[in-house]
Order: sequence, then structure tokens, then C-alpha cells
Amino acid sequence: MKKIFALLLVLATVFTLAACGEKVKVMSHEEYIAAELDAEVIVDTYVQATQSWWEDKITVYCQSKDGAYFAY
Repeated sequence: MKKIFALLLVLATVFTLAACGEKVKVMSHEEYIAAELDAEVIVDTYVQATQSWWEDKITVYCQSKDGAYFAY
């Protein structure tokens, strides 16, 4: 029984990793600034601070080596 369970866990892990294998392009700060309003963006930053003010939603102040970001 343990071998079957271990095999199922391995298979689940392999399928999960295969599904997550898609490449994600992280934008530079210049690409982020040039993006259209309301466009989906992917940036790699560090969170500097958060602020919660309405219905448990937060705004996030982020920083990278290239510039600063404000997410809401």
C-alpha cells in the first residue's frame, strides 16, 4: 500500500511540474512603464511596505534594482 501511495505522489508531482513548465517573461522596469494601462504585467520585485484601508484589500509598494512599483 505504501508503494502505491508513493507512486501516486511521484506521478502527481511529475504532472504538476509538467503543467508549471511554461516560461514566464519577467518585464524590466522600462517595459513595465511602457505597458498599456490595465495590462497584465509580471515583474520581479521586493515588497517594501503594504497598506490596508478598505475591505481587507491592500496596496503594495515594491522596489527592484531598476525602479519602484505601486501595486493595488
